Amino acid sequence: MSYRARVTIKRNGRILYREGKTFSRRRDAVTWGAKRDKELVAAVDAGDLELKEATGEAERNRTMPLRAVIDHYRAEYSASFGRTVGKDLALLARSQLASLPISEITSQDIVSHVKRRRDGY
Repeated sequence: MSYRARVTIKRNGRILYREGKTFSRRRDAVTWGAKRDKELVAAVDAGDLELKEATGEAERNRTMPLRAVIDHYRAEYSASFGRTVGKDLALLARSQLASLPISEITSQDIVSHVKRRRDGY
């Protein structure tokens, strides 16, 4: 089993920085996460680390529709998943949800998609 620690810095509700690391022991993950969080907060407060909102490629990725992300994933990793996963991804790519930019998808959008799918749309 592995444990993933993730440190995220947000300002005004937007993610400005994210870092993660995987550990074989939970205690190591928790320790690293707490230590790294303190380091980053101290650096930001001291002015040693200026965090700016992502621009360029990261910005384009946020405005990319979910369909494009699914298509890229299918092209890149299709050999690693079975027929059912492929069909589920194809169905998701044809849904209304897939037309939304990934940064604008809300939990309500996902719930609506699941309800429509459950009802056999």
